[in-house]
Amino acid sequence: MKAPYLLHRLDPTPLEALRPHFNALPSDRYVREGYRLRRLSRFARRGGRVCRTAPRPFVQSADTNPLFGDVERAFEELDEALLRSTALQEVVASFLDHGVEADQDVDVQVHMIRVRCTGDTPAHPAPEGVHRDGFDRIGILCVHVDNVSGGETRLFADPPRDPLLRHTLRPGELLIVDDRRLLHYTTPIEATERRAPGVRDMLILTASPP
Repeated sequence: MKAPYLLHRLDPTPLEALRPHFNALPSDRYVREGYRLRRLSRFARRGGRVCRTAPRPFVQSADTNPLFGDVERAFEELDEALLRSTALQEVVASFLDHGVEADQDVDVQVHMIRVRCTGDTPAHPAPEGVHRDGFDRIGILCVHVDNVSGGETRLFADPPRDPLLRHTLRPGELLIVDDRRLLHYTTPIEATERRAPGVRDMLILTASPP
């Protein structure tokens, strides 16, 4: 991927198979307000083959994540049915095919995240503000949104000035970003119909050298 970012649309069929798994996400205990739920699994591509790797804590540098930097965060694994599914395999393959050179060995993370908003209380998909994640490539895939306004993803050069991209991702859209060159942020979300909860279901993928 030579451009600093790429917006790609996936086949919607595998996304339908992903959606039920978001209903079983545990709370992200590092976000005390309770609006975020999350799981994480790790993979590796070696010689063109992708395989699952052992879980370990998720740590980002304070230089890239001002809110959670240098904090060891432990998340439960994606559930086994999802890990075995062709839907997840297709998503990971699409991210690698469009974002990483074919002959490059990489470590891959898949973060499954639901952000919930209710009533008059907004929720924050990016509570750390404008930031990097600390990898070579990141992929932001929208799986499902319901009763939500906001959630605009913005990309910035460094230092950040006017956004290079402002786009509200819709289900099936995968935004691949060169994390070494750009910063990113997503605006808060609010429930469109205040009497019902709103949800934003995303897969965040990362790729970096072994």
